[in-house]
Amino acid sequence: MSKTIDERVVRMKFDNQQFEKNVAISMSTIDKLKNKLKLEGAAKSFEQIDQASKKVTFDDLCNSVSALEKRFSMLGIVGMRVIQNLTDSAMNFTRKTIGIVTNGIITGGKNRAMNIENARFQLQGLLKDEEKVKNVMDIALDSVDGTAYAFDVAAKAAAQFAASGIDGGEKLKNVMKAITGVAAITNSSYEEIAQVFTSAAGAGRLMGDHLLQLSTRGMNAAAAIAKYLNDTGKKANATEADVREMCRKGQISFDTFAKAMMEYGDQAKKANDTVTGSLANVKSALAKIGADFFEPLVKQNGALVQFFNSLRLYFNEVRKIVKPFSQTVASAFEKIILTATQLIRNLTNPFDSFTHKLQNAGVNMDDFQNKLSVLAR
Repeated sequence: MSKTIDERVVRMKFDNQQFEKNVAISMSTIDKLKNKLKLEGAAKSFEQIDQASKKVTFDDLCNSVSALEKRFSMLGIVGMRVIQNLTDSAMNFTRKTIGIVTNGIITGGKNRAMNIENARFQLQGLLKDEEKVKNVMDIALDSVDGTAYAFDVAAKAAAQFAASGIDGGEKLKNVMKAITGVAAITNSSYEEIAQVFTSAAGAGRLMGDHLLQLSTRGMNAAAAIAKYLNDTGKKANATEADVREMCRKGQISFDTFAKAMMEYGDQAKKANDTVTGSLANVKSALAKIGADFFEPLVKQNGALVQFFNSLRLYFNEVRKIVKPFSQTVASAFEKIILTATQLIRNLTNPFDSFTHKLQNAGVNMDDFQNKLSVLAR
């Protein structure tokens, strides 16, 4: 069997010259690529970007966003407050409207019904004639019809005029109409002006105090009276000073005063064109509604009157039953109080008794007091 040996010889030879040549070619290629890519400028640019990024700040942006947020928040608060104010105003307006309606019907209606009934009762006592009473009440109603003033206050004034002898006819009509006109032109309540007129009617003449009362309400009554005296020929060339002097002497009758004030009689109905007058008419209308409910109750010998009379009789009977018991209790308390009073008075007796005993024993009270003072020191 033959044996074959394969023998190979590997020989490597390093050619340094060729290697350096190839390296030189590679480096040249890399330099060309570097120049084309401009890597040195890119590095510098990246360095500048890095520096610029470090200088970038968002403080202004944050502040702007924060300010914007605050403004929106403030706007929201203001908007919410506006809505709340509108809601509160609407609720208050509704509440006041309901209050005006309910008070006008309940309180106004009750006062109107009771004042009318009281005036009717007063007229019945003064006139003793139901026909005259009805006539006066009709005049009072007609004087305020279509005005901002209530029938009940006019009825009260009419009853006061009846007490002064003006119990109907044209004279009462003129007086009542004059009151409504003067009240309207002075923007006063009917009661205030009626008080001036009824006071003058009671005195039978116009006095300086009456002129002053009207003057404080913006009414120059002296000028109106002077004009009336001139127009009617009762006193030629009359002036305000003349009227005041005549008032001082009691020469201006109530009738003259009332007729002079009639010049303003139609002014009351014109007041309905104002807000105050129209609102007063609304209240008067509400009071009329309420009065329709109360009048049957408060009229003479009505249900409410009978109830209170029955209650009065019942309490009188209760008083009769309770009176003996109340007297017994009162007597017992009286004895206790008297006994306590006597005890308090007796508290001073022992001191008085001790003093008397010392004096009876021949003790000099001045020396005794001096010795007590020495001991006290």
